[in-house]
Amino acid sequence: MPITALPTKPRLVNPVTGWASPSQLALIEAWAKEVPKNGIVVEIGSFAGRSAWHWAKSVDPSVTVYAIDSWDTDLYNKYREKRDSLQGDRIDPNIVECTFEDFLKNTHDCPNLIGVKARSPAIPEDIAAKLTEVDLIYIDDSHENPEFQNNLNYCCLLYTSDAADE
Repeated sequence: MPITALPTKPRLVNPVTGWASPSQLALIEAWAKEVPKNGIVVEIGSFAGRSAWHWAKSVDPSVTVYAIDSWDTDLYNKYREKRDSLQGDRIDPNIVECTFEDFLKNTHDCPNLIGVKARSPAIPEDIAAKLTEVDLIYIDDSHENPEFQNNLNYCCLLYTSDAADE
């Protein structure tokens, strides 16, 4: 079913700090309805888990959401100037860093969410083997090149390897 009107307000109240705006969360809810039961969603760039939490809570409970991030706090330093645009209830304006442990704490109530500490395309082989039939890929990692292009190339590899098998 195509999405005919763009939603602007999410129905879920998201408690996790991050940069995803309410309108972005509303779109995640709309897109999540398109993922089939037992499907797979891959999010690249999960930070504190704001959008990953929203994916996990918005898809059918049978869907697995893989949240991939390096959780490299040194990388987050380059986003310090953007901290004023953070969204969510747990905001400390002096902190932009987020560890894998923070992510796990923020998403502890999402049993269908799997955090993967890696930088795409260097995904661990055991996880990559599970990503052979991905239904939706959401890139919310670095919004700059070359990182964005690397993520896009990785996603194209997932898509083309899946299509080649058909």
